Amino acid sequence: MDFSNLEYFRAVAKYENLTRAAKELYISEPGLSKYITRLERQIGVPLFDRRKGRIVLNAYGQMFLDCVNEAFSSLEHGVSAVRSAYSQKQNVLSVACSIEDFLTDRIKEFAEEHPEIRIRQYRFSISEIENGIVNKTLDLAICANPPANEKIKYEVLSQCPFILVCNRDNPLSVQREMHLKVAENEHFICDCSRFSRSQIEYICQLCGFSPIISHEIESSYILKSLLDSNAGVALMPLAHFMKFTAGSPDNQLCAIKLKDDLPKAEIGVFYLSEEYLSAAANLFFDFLRRWTKQESVRMESFAEELFAQ
Repeated sequence: MDFSNLEYFRAVAKYENLTRAAKELYISEPGLSKYITRLERQIGVPLFDRRKGRIVLNAYGQMFLDCVNEAFSSLEHGVSAVRSAYSQKQNVLSVACSIEDFLTDRIKEFAEEHPEIRIRQYRFSISEIENGIVNKTLDLAICANPPANEKIKYEVLSQCPFILVCNRDNPLSVQREMHLKVAENEHFICDCSRFSRSQIEYICQLCGFSPIISHEIESSYILKSLLDSNAGVALMPLAHFMKFTAGSPDNQLCAIKLKDDLPKAEIGVFYLSEEYLSAAANLFFDFLRRWTKQESVRMESFAEELFAQ
């Protein structure tokens, strides 16, 4: 039985419309109709009821669809298993991160420790990461929020408080510590690679106001440029600000400690299950745990110095 016929069958069953299914499959409607008719002849049973403007699965078609879906699922599982086995044998680590620049230095340090491991590193969106973890094309992923998919395990690596960052020319810069609501009339810059617009809105609403979000970007470099030009303020994890100042100690940015009882900013690791982790993935996981512990110590020292000024 032609594999493509089964894909065509699933598309028609999904849309119950030859025109929509043909468009999805990038083939002509008459051609698709011929493929479906040919499949029904091969099986010897009508799979669809033809109605005006629609083509609907009958009871036999639904029974066959269940079998086809099970077969496709089995094939997808087989592909994932083969990829996983290959990666483990080849000593390959496949890792992704939704946070810009977070893995840059980490990958370098890990590669120096383990030159025998080949690394595939990606910058993916959260949805792409979740698909990669479930399909086993990714071993691990680093993200700033828990996964939506319940199949994915999540281990928090580090947590730190949020601070408000502004330019020294901003009137708020005279504040050493304040409630976030004091900034309710400011324009907020949202770095979506760290946390989403909805998260900023949620945190601000906890403090009694709805934020004015003027910029939504996915770049630490652009975020810093906007802050340097006094284009707004940013709600930022303390660890992120520490990296900012390490790269440019003479910057014109001011960090303000927040008095509010806010949720912590966190970074964690996505993975499918311990049983699916390769030796390379386990080594990298342990490396990340060690690195974040060291960073926590540095961050505590940084915070003491920052807010003692």
